[in-house]
Amino acid sequence: APRIPGVEAPAVTNQVPLSRLTNMSFARDGATASNNDERLLAGLVSITPDYFRALGVRILSGRSITSEEIGISGRDTMPRAVVINASAAELFWPGQDPIGRHLKLLGSIPLTVVGVAEDTKHESVRDVPQPVVFVPLRTSRGVSLVVRSHTPAEALPALRRAVAALDPELPLRDARLVSGQLDAALMPQRFGTMLLGLFSVIALCI
Repeated sequence: APRIPGVEAPAVTNQVPLSRLTNMSFARDGATASNNDERLLAGLVSITPDYFRALGVRILSGRSITSEEIGISGRDTMPRAVVINASAAELFWPGQDPIGRHLKLLGSIPLTVVGVAEDTKHESVRDVPQPVVFVPLRTSRGVSLVVRSHTPAEALPALRRAVAALDPELPLRDARLVSGQLDAALMPQRFGTMLLGLFSVIALCI
């Protein structure tokens, strides 16, 4: 793949920050798949190894997933390495070390926790952090490219050219800077603050 100056860490994910999470039902070690009381909901995000580095998210303990743990469309029963965030660690195993513990997804896919990442905001900058399980990416469809760059304004058009060079028919839609996505997420709050200030001025003038 062509190297783009300024790009520090590229990653691929099915879920970019500040978008709606897909929640799934997980069972912890020892829980029975038939007992719904023993199953817990957490967000499910598929990632490649440099996802946390690209977003500047710290691994608090353990490690991230590796390139060897990434696969395309595998329907296997081998344990998959996963990273959970701090909120998921507290949800599944409060006060315990989750590294090496096991989860089951949909009652059949075994998952082994290899790392714990710090909490981040996913759906909204105003929401409390949600439990999230990060699994190795297993598909090449409907994914997003996340890139950390020292020169983001220059990197964006260079990324478009790089993708076109790899596959001219590969659609690259909705390319944006994180700063623009953050501005869009904060717009309702900023608009409300502006209205509050306007009403205050009107009240003083009456």
